[in-house]
Amino acid sequence: MEQYLISRVAVPLRWAYVGNYKEKRSCYFGSMGIWCRRERANAGGGCASTDFSQLRLGKNRTSQCRETGSSDRTEIVSRIPLRVLVVLLGFSVTFPALAGFNASAPKSVRRIFTQLAFAEGRLVSYHVLEPGPATIQAFPTSSRTGVLLRFPGCPGLRPVLDDSAAPSASAETLVPDSPIREVFDVTLPDCGTQPTSAAQVQGRSSFWSWRSLGFVNAPGVPAPLGANVPLQQQQCADELWGPVPNAGIVDLFAGPNLSPQHIRGTTLSGIPVAGVQQPQVRRPRIKAYSAGQLVYFISYETRDLSAAGLVSQSIEDQWARTGFPYEQDLFFLAYGRAPLPPNANLPAGTLDSNGVPNDNQAVLNVVKGAPFWQERDYSPLWKMNCLDGGITPTIGPGAPCGDTRFYQVGQPHTKDEVRSTGLPLVNGIFQDINCPILATDVNDDGVFSDNAGSKELVTFPDIDWDGDGLVEDGIQDPDSTLQEDPAQSPFLFDGRDTTLIWCPVTGQSSYDVIRGNLASLHLAAGQVDLGTVICLENDSADTTTAPDHIDREAPQTGQGFFYLVRFAGTYGSSSSGLVRVPSSGDCP
Repeated sequence: MEQYLISRVAVPLRWAYVGNYKEKRSCYFGSMGIWCRRERANAGGGCASTDFSQLRLGKNRTSQCRETGSSDRTEIVSRIPLRVLVVLLGFSVTFPALAGFNASAPKSVRRIFTQLAFAEGRLVSYHVLEPGPATIQAFPTSSRTGVLLRFPGCPGLRPVLDDSAAPSASAETLVPDSPIREVFDVTLPDCGTQPTSAAQVQGRSSFWSWRSLGFVNAPGVPAPLGANVPLQQQQCADELWGPVPNAGIVDLFAGPNLSPQHIRGTTLSGIPVAGVQQPQVRRPRIKAYSAGQLVYFISYETRDLSAAGLVSQSIEDQWARTGFPYEQDLFFLAYGRAPLPPNANLPAGTLDSNGVPNDNQAVLNVVKGAPFWQERDYSPLWKMNCLDGGITPTIGPGAPCGDTRFYQVGQPHTKDEVRSTGLPLVNGIFQDINCPILATDVNDDGVFSDNAGSKELVTFPDIDWDGDGLVEDGIQDPDSTLQEDPAQSPFLFDGRDTTLIWCPVTGQSSYDVIRGNLASLHLAAGQVDLGTVICLENDSADTTTAPDHIDREAPQTGQGFFYLVRFAGTYGSSSSGLVRVPSSGDCP
């Protein structure tokens, strides 16, 4: 008997015809082994059977095949005898602690930012899960397919993701996340215990009970502030998502100082790119488990989940004619960046290696395919290829390519225009990048909007992943969060000790932290007198009292402590507008 192993899913996929049947296969990689799934349908369209194989344990099971409908995909597979696969699994395939993101990467690198590009002549806005410099990868991404396991018979049990969603604590053990995940409903024998890994789900369920629903783009991301995970795995919303796009800022790759670089670029209809306003899109972070620990993920595109009632058909119609969920070879990035501050220590006006000023020379990236436009070629997984103009120094995310300047190529708008420049296309330092498109300027008017004649804004679905009846949109379900308010800083209690953490405040570089007794609070002379306080930390350069200024005291029975964080000189005001002032003990 032969089994089938897919080493990479990196080509357009369609049904492969075998005798009187048509088949397609997919495999999932995780610590529990390599799971392969083979769907067989009658050549005329009816669904015949589905085979599942768990190769590490040597199991082969058959279950009823779900109706998959029409498909225009083919898979390139390697046919390897089972006995050979077992040897490969024993010696070549290892699964260390995996990484939905690099928990050791600085927060300034570990972020999701918004950028513009041209997709076959139309301007698109998209999120970028920052790959990071080569030496500090932030969101390493793989084109392999992961899994997301739901337990609809146990409302309230959180979903479980494959091990690749779990963050790594060290760059030495960094392994790419598999954000394109097949969604399975799993029946458990009881609902008493929350499974925390795919291996636990496998041990507690029969594979006969695994029902495939479809796919979701669900990358693992840092936890919200105050989550029950190590502090290095937490990140404020504003830190993760970066500055929200606004007028005058068209490229948030490294902050607003880069906006002048696109002043020369125009759309096909001649509209200056520098004046285009980007849509504001933030996705909720959703609580789940992976590799035995609490994790968070976000969700973007979905496929086939409408049949299970998880999303509406109108939402999935946005991707019905696209290449999602599979990666496409047609996607590439044509990086070209002017080394303006803060990207490089080169002042504006400095000459590059061709003797031409750096400033205002960069071009927008070019990709192929987008929702609502050239749809067939769209997938959120982009393969990184670069247009090499031979200019030094190179910059961008880890200097992935030789730079290209506007004076060399103008502004290409399509893949063919990029190729016609004659400059070489070279591989970037990252194989895959997760870049879901938010909007497509279909009518080429320089505005991302929905109107009677054009659908341009993507609607990403919010899903009830645990079946408790609450949509996890960051508002309705407490197991999801959209953003944190810096004024609502969480307190972390470790038995007797108290640690404070808070979100950074824009423009502030230091903070003071005090503790007081609730019994001392009173009104006096038109202000809130805080009484005698204790300065826990003075001029803190970070946003936590850990590790050196943790409060080791606890209030006596019947008493309570309050804590305040000061920036910009004051401790703020009460709800009635009265300023808060300590009577003594304040930080200097």
